[in-house]
Amino acid sequence: MYEWNSAIKNLNKEKQIYLSNYFENAPDSVKKSIIVKHMPKETVFIEEGEKVNKIFIMLSGRVLAMDYRINGMVYGYLKFEPIEVFGVMELILGEDKYRTSLTTIGDSLFLIIPRNEYERWMQNDLKVFSMQAEKIIRYMVEEARKERLYVLLSAAERVCVFICRLYQMYEKAGTYVVTMSRKRFADSVGISERTYTRIITDMQNKGMVKKVGRNIAVTKEQYEEMRKIVENKIHGMI
Repeated sequence: MYEWNSAIKNLNKEKQIYLSNYFENAPDSVKKSIIVKHMPKETVFIEEGEKVNKIFIMLSGRVLAMDYRINGMVYGYLKFEPIEVFGVMELILGEDKYRTSLTTIGDSLFLIIPRNEYERWMQNDLKVFSMQAEKIIRYMVEEARKERLYVLLSAAERVCVFICRLYQMYEKAGTYVVTMSRKRFADSVGISERTYTRIITDMQNKGMVKKVGRNIAVTKEQYEEMRKIVENKIHGMI
C-alpha cells in the first residue's frame, strides 16, 4: 500500500473510479515514484518556460493558469478543477518546457510523478495515453469555442470577466481591491479609458462594485453577481 492510495480513498467515488482506471496498468516503478503534496493557496508550482521535469495530478483544490505578458501584470485566464493532470500536454506535443504558469487558488492536493517515469509509462500504455489525448482534444475544442464567443460579449461583460478572474486569483478575506491604473485595466480588456470609466461608474451605481479611495473593491457577493451575468451569456467562461 502506497501513501497516495490513502489520498485517493478520501476522494468521492467518481474520482476514485477514474483514478483506478488511470493507474490500472501503471508499472511498480511509477507507483513507487509518486509523492503526495499539499499546496496552500497562491502556490506557483509550474512556471512558464521551465523544463518539464514533473507531472502533477490534482486530486483536490483549484488551479489557475496565469499569463505575465499582459502589460507586465499577472493575469489569470483559465481555471482547472480536479481531476486534472498538468505537464502531459507538453509531453504529447513533444515540448521540453511548460507552456504556461500555474498557481493554486485554494488549498490543493497533488500526486507528483517524475517526468522520466511518467513518460516511459505513457509510451507503453495505450489506455493512459488515450485518456490524456481525449482530455487534451476536448480542452482545445472548448477553448476555441470560448474564444469565438468571447468576441460576442459587450464591453461591460468583458470587464466583468476580467474582474472575476482577478478576484479568483487575488481575493483576500472575500474581497478584492483593483489597484491597477485605469489605462492598464482598459488596455488589458481591450477598451478605451473613456469606456472603462463609463462602465465602472455604471457598475458602482448598480452596486456591483464599490469605491475605496482611488480604487474599486469587489466583495464575494458582487463577484457572484458578475459571474452569473457572464455565465448566463456564455457557460464556462469563468
